[in-house]
Amino acid sequence: MKKIKTLILCILIFSLFSTAACKKDNNKAEIFIYNEQDTFISKMANSLRDSFPDNFTLSFHDGKLSQNTQNEQIVTALDNGCKILVVNMVDRLASASIIEKAKSENASVIFFNREPIKKHLLTAKNTYYVGTSPVQEGQKQAMIAQKLLGDPDSMNRFIDKNGDNTLQCVFIQGEKDHQDTEHRTYSCINYLTAIGYRLEILAMDFASWNRAQGKALMERYYKEFGSTIEFVFSNNDDMALGAIDYLLESNVMASGTSAPFPIVGVDGTKYGLQAVKDGYLYGTIVNDDAAQSEAIVNLCRYLCGEIKFYEIGFPFTSERYIYIDGPVVTQENIGQYI
Repeated sequence: MKKIKTLILCILIFSLFSTAACKKDNNKAEIFIYNEQDTFISKMANSLRDSFPDNFTLSFHDGKLSQNTQNEQIVTALDNGCKILVVNMVDRLASASIIEKAKSENASVIFFNREPIKKHLLTAKNTYYVGTSPVQEGQKQAMIAQKLLGDPDSMNRFIDKNGDNTLQCVFIQGEKDHQDTEHRTYSCINYLTAIGYRLEILAMDFASWNRAQGKALMERYYKEFGSTIEFVFSNNDDMALGAIDYLLESNVMASGTSAPFPIVGVDGTKYGLQAVKDGYLYGTIVNDDAAQSEAIVNLCRYLCGEIKFYEIGFPFTSERYIYIDGPVVTQENIGQYI
């Protein structure tokens, strides 16, 4: 009888340690980013590092702008038994193959920043998206312009320099085929035209979220349109800062003075906020990396069984999407943020 009791005790101890080991193995997330050099994504990666609890094991992978590289990284992680993928895709159109591979390995996927095609995301059960609200960001850029312009039929002459009650503007767009590029641009345009403003869009082109490309695009715009430009809408802060770089280096504006026309961005990076404080960038909309990181962490905890679905703490769209809004920061309220 004593031997039987000892055997039962050993089995219980073994079972306890086995369960703990499984739990520990499950608390692992592999995080894949499209490009570590991207200012916002770098900030987002740091937020994720700071947000995960200590009982999680994290691994970060940089796709370096190559979807093939990222695919290989994901396949390796799945082959090594990873069950939670947190993915910032290089190419958002690659979501179908990522989802199918994860589904075949009984793994969950949390996409962030680069939204997968909806019909692809809905083909698997434990597949989610966390990101900003680009439609609202575009609308908030428009609201910044609205406040500066005043009455659509009698626009502020400080902005409407030629007095034609039409806003001559340019758009510096992000990455082609990125959902934030499309929504930030066209929700801004649609909001302004819906409330009665007349826009003459002198030019819009892509600068792929990149500061140097934003500078090159602003150079092209200014050489073609010069002082007829009355407003610059940029899909992110880095490209807006590139536009400012050109204006400063070409002596279109002097150091310490405001730009010859308002420039607005999106993201609320530390460099963007500093430019608002310095008077170069008129405003930006915060892309809340801390809240997005918290949502991703809570999804991971839910998928690991640590918390219930209702404890994730963020509202869902169709139970698969979490969109997080951010505040407007302008030269009027920059003191609250920096």
